[in-house]
Amino acid sequence: MREFVFNSYRFILSADSTPATLHWNHILQVIVPTISPLDSFNEHASPTTCPICLDALIAPRMLLCGHIFCLPCLLQHLASSDNPKYTKCAVCGDVFYLKQVKPVHLQPILPSSSTIDLTLLRKPLHSQLALPTGHLYPSSLVRPQDMPPSFIPDVFTFAKTMHATPSTVSQLYTRDIHALQRARDRSAGDTFTQMYMDDASARVVDALHAATNATPASAHQHESHQQVLHTQLTHRPPYTPSAHTPDYFFYQSSQGLPVFLHTLDSRMLLQHYGAYAAFPPHVTLRVEHTHECIVDAHLQRRCKYLAHLPLGCEIIFVETSLEGVVDDATLDAFKEPLLQRRRRRMAKQRKEDQESRRARRRADVEESERVARQTEALSASSFPQMLSTRSAQEEDEESQLNHALAISSAAASSSAASPWGGSFATALSCSDTNGSQRREDIESFDLQWNRALEEQNSHSHENVSGSATSSAGAGKKKKKKTLVLGAQGSRRA
Repeated sequence: MREFVFNSYRFILSADSTPATLHWNHILQVIVPTISPLDSFNEHASPTTCPICLDALIAPRMLLCGHIFCLPCLLQHLASSDNPKYTKCAVCGDVFYLKQVKPVHLQPILPSSSTIDLTLLRKPLHSQLALPTGHLYPSSLVRPQDMPPSFIPDVFTFAKTMHATPSTVSQLYTRDIHALQRARDRSAGDTFTQMYMDDASARVVDALHAATNATPASAHQHESHQQVLHTQLTHRPPYTPSAHTPDYFFYQSSQGLPVFLHTLDSRMLLQHYGAYAAFPPHVTLRVEHTHECIVDAHLQRRCKYLAHLPLGCEIIFVETSLEGVVDDATLDAFKEPLLQRRRRRMAKQRKEDQESRRARRRADVEESERVARQTEALSASSFPQMLSTRSAQEEDEESQLNHALAISSAAASSSAASPWGGSFATALSCSDTNGSQRREDIESFDLQWNRALEEQNSHSHENVSGSATSSAGAGKKKKKKTLVLGAQGSRRA
């Protein structure tokens, strides 16, 4: 069996099975609480839903991996696969066959965060069965060495495994048929959903007929005998164990969940009542704290009354307030242990809060670093740096031109007495009366232009001759252009 069977699930087995030979094929029904043991202390907890339709479970079925689905949703999921006989789980991906799924009985759980109802259970010394002490236990109907029948209420609520009876199997499938019929009526007009509802109902009816025909007559006779014995035992006075019995007594949740009373609280009750057998059969206590625990060999040695639980089972210990249940002398005797337990609980809470704050800070730092890296990568990829493809000579000429234009603009705006006069635009805007002045400016500009050309030519001849005599391997220098500015514009020489 897989690990999920060691949690809060319980099983109705076939008549030929024993707890020592428990196998998946022996399981006829799985009893699953609608709310997990930890969520039972949350008043706002919601019941288990189907992972496919996200709605309440209808004729639920459990896969070998432990996940539970509605039977119509499971058939629809199976129809979408390539093979109509097997497919993968919609949650974990584990492969399953339709013939391997097991019916599920949902046990309703009422959550409560302030109080808890506990029932006193009795477990014999060498037994794996723990049941409430009352009219039926111990008796010849429910012997500690045998697996009890499933129709007894206390057995159905507290036993981990129980034998199936013909009436139990019939009630199971009948309940599924009624649930499918109600769901089909609610989905009136949705032919696609109704198609799978009808398919599921037909499969449940076939399973009911197969189980009824396969049940021998001896099983019906045995169940009838047990029911007669059950009726006789209910009329006898409740069984009262002796004060020196070697059996174990402990408190467990009245709803059958693996929730147990803390050991310190049990010790206080023992001092108050004097013996475990004198404990009240039912108590309602105020919850102070709960903590989870996993059953291992060390825990079973400390708490021998939990020896009937399998290793790896997840349980919950509940710390309660016994004020008003025990006397003041008992509260004074356990004042120091209660104070130490409260201090340990507060220290653990502070440690968890500190770790939570550190985790939040680490998450914030990692998130900020991630955003910074993402922003940097986005800016580098979306806005690359523009590189210049122009040569150094072109950039030098452009810088000289921009510098000359800036000087010309400054000179034109400074004063009218400038030797170069106004700008070219200003000259064009002048009237005809200034034509003579314009001609003098043009002649002066032409004279300076010619002089600049002669100087440029003479410098170029000197550079060519000097370079030829200095080094034969030197390359020819490019002719440098001179920019001449004037009143009427600019030219390149």
